[in-house]
Amino acid sequence: MPRCQPRPVRGTTDRMVSPDYKAAARRAALVIFGLIALAVGLGWASHGAHSGRISISGREATVLFATLFLLTGLAGAGAIAAERLLFGWLRPSAALSPARTRVAWIYLCLGLLELASCLWARYVEPFRIIKRQTTLALPGVRSRVRLVAFSDMHSDPRFDLDLRVAREVNELHPDVIVFLGDSLNLAGRAPAFRQALTAMSARVAKLAIRGNWDIWYWDDIDLFSGTGFTEILSDWQTVAVDATVLRVGGHEWRDDFAPRSIVTAPPTGDGPAIFLYHANDYIPAAAASGVDLYLCGDTHGGQVEIPGWGTIFAVGRQGLRFARGLYQVARGRGQPGTMKAYVTPGLGVEGKVPFRFGVRPEITVLDLVPMGGS
Repeated sequence: MPRCQPRPVRGTTDRMVSPDYKAAARRAALVIFGLIALAVGLGWASHGAHSGRISISGREATVLFATLFLLTGLAGAGAIAAERLLFGWLRPSAALSPARTRVAWIYLCLGLLELASCLWARYVEPFRIIKRQTTLALPGVRSRVRLVAFSDMHSDPRFDLDLRVAREVNELHPDVIVFLGDSLNLAGRAPAFRQALTAMSARVAKLAIRGNWDIWYWDDIDLFSGTGFTEILSDWQTVAVDATVLRVGGHEWRDDFAPRSIVTAPPTGDGPAIFLYHANDYIPAAAASGVDLYLCGDTHGGQVEIPGWGTIFAVGRQGLRFARGLYQVARGRGQPGTMKAYVTPGLGVEGKVPFRFGVRPEITVLDLVPMGGS
């Protein structure tokens, strides 16, 4: 008969049992973290798909979910490593071996790096506004025009950037200012947003359109009257800037996809045709309709960019195809030349995701010059 093993005495040989129990608890914690990340990711994606706001390939979805799992896994591993190192320091008899101590320090450092990145993304980067200048040669431009565009203000008391944005816009001495939609995160921020719009100065004109948040949540709030901004609902107008006559069209946000009713052919004229819409949805349609410059925001530039990889996700029907910056877009069959599209990463953050990492808030400065000019 095999001899019965004596039962460990609590406080003396408890370490014979506890490591297995702790390892199981850690594995369970990592599984829980992973499931939470998966639920958040799937919920975000399904919401976007339901509202027609998502264009994401299988490869992009894989990268997105893998990133969520990696980040939650590193956070969990860092927390476990901190617990083991601290426990070993307080109770030397439970200290890790030198090899395991080195591994624990690696995980702890990675976890601290992730924590520091999160703090940077929340408390530093959203305030680092950049004024990005681009010179564009467009047909019909007779004299230099400075157009300043900003989008996705998402006015929010956590950041309170409104008047600062107004000051920085005025320092650029714009001829024309355009706001490309998404004004507030909270209805109570409407006075601060309107005050900032009123404080902005343009030599010739200030134009605005409504984005999806403005239609979904703030449709009953008067955002623009008395601010000097002219709201474009669904039409074209001309704006004369010295020798150049801009043909400016735009459309407020619309949930259903309707290229033919949103992007209409520009009226005849010699000046460049510029179309304003909140999202990148209609960039191909605008190119086919004879537009010279398409301006939009909405994507927030992805809001988070992974170093060495880039943007992993961007909202909009065109998704990462037009995530942020300047693009040259073919006009279509039989049509010569290209249309320029500029997707500004905007200034604010989505209310429930108050982070920017690798994607600084931007005021976009477009200097329009004659073809072949400077």
